Amino acid sequence: MGVIVVGIANTDATANAWIGGTAVVSAGGDVTVRADALDRPDISSQGTAAVFVDVVAGPANSDGSGPNPATVDGLVTFGVGVSYGDYANHANAWIAGGAEVDADGAIRVSSLTSLPYETPWTQINTVDGGSDQKDAYTESTQFLGVILNHLGDPNFGADGYVTTWAQSRAEGNKVGIALSGNALILDSGASARIETSAKINQNRATPGTVDVTSKVDVAVANFTGNFKTLFDALFGSNTQNSVYGNSGSKGGVGGSVGYVQSDAVATAVIESGALVKAAALNVDARTLTTNVSVGLSGGKSSKGGLNGVANVVAITNTTLARIDEGAVVVSTGTVDVNAFDDVFNLNVAGGITIGKSAVAGCYVTSGKL
Repeated sequence: MGVIVVGIANTDATANAWIGGTAVVSAGGDVTVRADALDRPDISSQGTAAVFVDVVAGPANSDGSGPNPATVDGLVTFGVGVSYGDYANHANAWIAGGAEVDADGAIRVSSLTSLPYETPWTQINTVDGGSDQKDAYTESTQFLGVILNHLGDPNFGADGYVTTWAQSRAEGNKVGIALSGNALILDSGASARIETSAKINQNRATPGTVDVTSKVDVAVANFTGNFKTLFDALFGSNTQNSVYGNSGSKGGVGGSVGYVQSDAVATAVIESGALVKAAALNVDARTLTTNVSVGLSGGKSSKGGLNGVANVVAITNTTLARIDEGAVVVSTGTVDVNAFDDVFNLNVAGGITIGKSAVAGCYVTSGKL
């Protein structure tokens, strides 16, 4: 007897901004070509089961020696929680080949793909100033709403502080099996470019600055584990009360598997054959990736137990800033070409198995950058 819960999410989004190849643009101020892609992945699953059968002694033996001990066969309790998320986000900004763009101010071609880390508190729309009683009331109501949501959640809102959450729990008279799986696939890209044969500020004696910039910014937190809900662990009334996610009189088996794959590409390019005149030129590409993954497994049995945790993280970043061969660039000021790649990866796995006969545990973390 048990429960299986699966959560699946999929996103495929692309933002494009461009000036076409036959366009002729002349501006007394700035020209901005900008594409932004913003996504906030949030997926959770929770499979918990607790089944306890009261055992009543059997009838007396024929020889009158007393009641037979009752038997409860086949009482295996299982809880499975699985989350899978696949998110693709791309932003592209460009001035197409053949376009003529002139500006007295700055010309900016920029793209941004962002998957920010947020908590329930960062989503509150705070009021600046606070002089308006209505605005102050609205802000207070938002704070109260977040608090009530925390109190009404069996984990006190803990899943609101991570991008992905997979939780399982199984408790029974004999054997409890709790399995959690969590997979997050991210494909993020940002591209900014001035294409072949584009003419930038060729009709301006004193042009402004030209910026070609791209940025990918990804920050995620992931949790996979088998344990009781926090409310049950703190206030549960049954005699087996503990934080362990799997328990039984004969055995407790638990496993947690977490997988994160993040592929990010940021490119800022002036292509071969482009003609660019500027007071200063900046070609800049940036890739920022932050990942925190935690896997936990815990079990308790009066006889034997087995628990295992595996966390695997694969991060691939490609960052390119370039002025191609054959591009013609004239700048009365500086020319900067910069590529910046920054990765922070924290991968933690741990667990505990308690039993009187035989116990085993296996905890593995793996990271590939």
